[in-house]
Amino acid sequence: MDYRKKKYSKSYYTSKEGEAYPFEKGFSKNTKGNDRLSKHRLFEYLEKHDIDFDTARKIIHKAVTLSPTNRRSLWKMTRFTHYVWQRHKEHREMGANNNKMRSVAIVVKSERYRRMYNTFPFGAFNESQEITKLYELVTDPRQKIHFKSQNFGIEGNPGPKEKRIPQDVLDKIC
Repeated sequence: MDYRKKKYSKSYYTSKEGEAYPFEKGFSKNTKGNDRLSKHRLFEYLEKHDIDFDTARKIIHKAVTLSPTNRRSLWKMTRFTHYVWQRHKEHREMGANNNKMRSVAIVVKSERYRRMYNTFPFGAFNESQEITKLYELVTDPRQKIHFKSQNFGIEGNPGPKEKRIPQDVLDKIC
């Protein structure tokens, strides 16, 4: 058997053309702003693999929403909140931001971050490991869906009706 030519051995990993994961191609909006082709490819993929739309909707909903009872999700959003507050503070005070790694280091070294870390059952605090983990999380493109105005209030405004950080500012600072 010639392994050099064979990229993937399972049929569900390849299309008829032999490309890996063809359903990932073209799902983002194209340059003209028309995503009809992307929707068409998604519908074709669902039909081809016999996935009904209700199941697909549930999978997408589960992937995008955060569970309020899942402590890992809560810790992730807490870390994002501290990071966004630091970037927003830098943006207000300096008119610009430090690089992301410096902002992450400032966040992780803060006393407030350590207090929040101790409220979750994660074991001993390792500063360098936390800096690396938060930096990887913040720079991961898959996490961009969480950087929305509805998720982040301005620091120091308690309550459910707190003032939100505008989306255009979030886009600049994150």
